[in-house]
Amino acid sequence: MSLNRRTFMLLLLAVSVTLNLFFIGALTARYVDRPQRSSEPLSMRWVMRALNESDREVLRPRLSQYNEVLRPLRWDMFQTQQHINDLLVATEVDTDAVTEAFGQLRSVNLQYQQLTHQHLAEVFATLTPAQRERVIQFMEERRNADIDRNRSEAPRTTN
Repeated sequence: MSLNRRTFMLLLLAVSVTLNLFFIGALTARYVDRPQRSSEPLSMRWVMRALNESDREVLRPRLSQYNEVLRPLRWDMFQTQQHINDLLVATEVDTDAVTEAFGQLRSVNLQYQQLTHQHLAEVFATLTPAQRERVIQFMEERRNADIDRNRSEAPRTTN
């Protein structure tokens, strides 16, 4: 009986080690295959898409610095929005607290927009006229595509 028990324990140990190695390998593969977090601020990535790779490389260090300033503000906006959501689904809605939280959200959002616009002005000042033209053209094409998509998705009403 001890031989069977010993065999069973060895088999159980082998299965356990195999499963652990499998999950460690899967997690490692997932981590290694993960796309690298972009160093540009989310609100400024459209500028980068319009430029060629060599121009992007020149701008990356500056945009990375901007991202370090903007990321905490984006986080604050998400946290404030979550706080608002929590207030809105509470059993009793405290309108004063909701109004105050919306005010905080506006404040953080305005600060984020001001910094983003300042950074965009600084970036555009470093671009050549041809580069600025490409970026503006890219932005207009995206906006027009969004407008067309919204028009095609709009519900039609009949009278």
